Parts: sequence; structure tokens; C-alpha cells
Amino acid sequence: MEKETIRSSELTDVKGVSTERLISICQNMNGNKYLSGFGGTKYQEEELFKKANIRLRITDFKHPVYPQLWGDFIPNLSVIYLIFNCGPDSKEIFLKDNL
Repeated sequence: MEKETIRSSELTDVKGVSTERLISICQNMNGNKYLSGFGGTKYQEEELFKKANIRLRITDFKHPVYPQLWGDFIPNLSVIYLIFNCGPDSKEIFLKDNL
């Protein structure tokens, strides 16, 4: 399935700053869910998402540990490194603790 990528700067009817801007982007794209990293809890106002009927989902990414070919495990490398080390099993490893 092919997806189109759109930059928020390309949207002409986006207003506000911070949480209001995120909500405006969602509304502009007819979205009803917003996926955020855990760091967003420091500045995003959950109540504003609720009032706009947009579901805010906070994720707390946990880096998967996988076999690396040389030496001890090194976290925070590119996903390409995971693919080169684990091949077809990469998707399962990546999603295991992050669904």
C-alpha cells in the first residue's frame, strides 16, 4: 500500500502553536488519532485533543535487543543495521515490544 507524505508546511489552513497546531493538522487531514512519543507528554495538552475528538496515543518506544554479528549489542543504530543482522526476522523483532 503506497502512502503519500505531506509536510505540515504544505498545508494552507493550519493554525495555532503547540497542541493547537497538532490538532489543526489532524483536522486538516481529516484525522481522528494522533500518535506521539513519550516526550510529548511534557508539552501536549491531552484535554485539547479530547475536546477536538482526536484520540491521543502515547508510545514509549523500547529499543529491541537483537543479535549483532560483531561484539556486544550496540543500541540506537539505524534500522538498516537490524535488517542486515537479522534479515526477514527484523519486522517481528522491531514490533515485539512496541505495539
